[in-house]
Amino acid sequence: MNKKKREKQLQIVVFVLIAVITLGIGYTAISSIILTITGHARADVDEANFKVHFDRNVEPTMTVNMGSATIDQDNDKVAHISVTGLKKAGDSATAEYTIINESNGIGAKLSIDLVNTNTEHFKVTETLDDVELEAGDTTKVRILVELLETPTDTALETDITGTIEAKAIKNSEANSNDSATKTKPGTFGGDSWETIASNVRNNNTSAYKVGDTKTVTINGNDYTVRIANKSTPEECNNENFSQTACGFVVEFVDIVDYVNMNGTYTNSGGYPASRVYTFLRDTLYSQLSNDLQEVIIPTKVISANENGNDIGYETIDRIYILSIKELFDTNISDAAALYTRQLDYYKSKNVSYFGSDLNSYGSPSYFNNSVFVQKNGKPSCDNFRCDAWWTRTPNSTNCFISVCGYDNFVTTSGTAPSKYGVAPAFRIG
Repeated sequence: MNKKKREKQLQIVVFVLIAVITLGIGYTAISSIILTITGHARADVDEANFKVHFDRNVEPTMTVNMGSATIDQDNDKVAHISVTGLKKAGDSATAEYTIINESNGIGAKLSIDLVNTNTEHFKVTETLDDVELEAGDTTKVRILVELLETPTDTALETDITGTIEAKAIKNSEANSNDSATKTKPGTFGGDSWETIASNVRNNNTSAYKVGDTKTVTINGNDYTVRIANKSTPEECNNENFSQTACGFVVEFVDIVDYVNMNGTYTNSGGYPASRVYTFLRDTLYSQLSNDLQEVIIPTKVISANENGNDIGYETIDRIYILSIKELFDTNISDAAALYTRQLDYYKSKNVSYFGSDLNSYGSPSYFNNSVFVQKNGKPSCDNFRCDAWWTRTPNSTNCFISVCGYDNFVTTSGTAPSKYGVAPAFRIG
């Protein structure tokens, strides 16, 4: 082999060796690399994130013709209430506002403190539906002002200051689910009165149907009540309109007791002067459970004068008996019928005035199927051996109209000393 040939071979061998050595370094010398990041983060408190105020998108409401409720034009954290039109003991007015939590991911816990400078003559009560609000939630606050004493010599006045404090809490801790559960409609018969009232206030009563029933216990005895009305038509907003068939009305299906209207043959003073009126106000109402009393609202009750030919009396009551108009949609013997309406329940059953015909007992006849106006679970009866029950409608000089089923008709006028049934109604709100 010559010299040139040997050199060429040597170069090839050296190249191969170098290549092998290089590959050996790549697999044995590099293991891992660690990268490290250090730093700091900070979140500052911004009060602008916590926004709880009166909701301008929901118009405040005030009891019709009893003053005004407004939100301040310049500050949505300030609301105003002006109550007028209170004239006699028992008159009341309610202002309602909506509060919204528009915070950015922050919950709110609410508390209210109310100051009334004249507790001798006025009772002021506050109601706050929900006290814990998640971001985006709303609640209702109501201020009820009630006159305790009828003014005699001078006008009575009071100053009202209400402070609602909203404390910031974790959004997850705002137990709005608890409130939602408490006020979630189930059934009228199964829900508590507190839940029913909360749903009525929030117009969330679709689960409650007219005619639904519930049990009320009085002095250890059970009685059935039913939803008699849910609607509030425009006529209910008229100044002199009775509120007895407006809004959420509950009536007793059962007779709770038997009372005469008066001890003598007279209806002087009309319904407000009757023994039934006194029994309801002074006896029966106090026998209702506390949870029921707390949700019954004062109601304007209009009734006719002694002869039934004109509006005679306006009272504010928490429990009352019905008028003939509210049952049968008739104006017979009752000028005050122009200032009330038929209850939804009786309207749905087509209970109505049949005409001017008299039945075999010489009393006006009413149509349709007496079972719809029976009380105490009594069927139609023979010879008036049934549980007749009073209405607040006077008739002639010594009578009030009572109701008793007989052959699809309901009649009759009962003399004041007669001891007939009492089956009252009340409103929830």
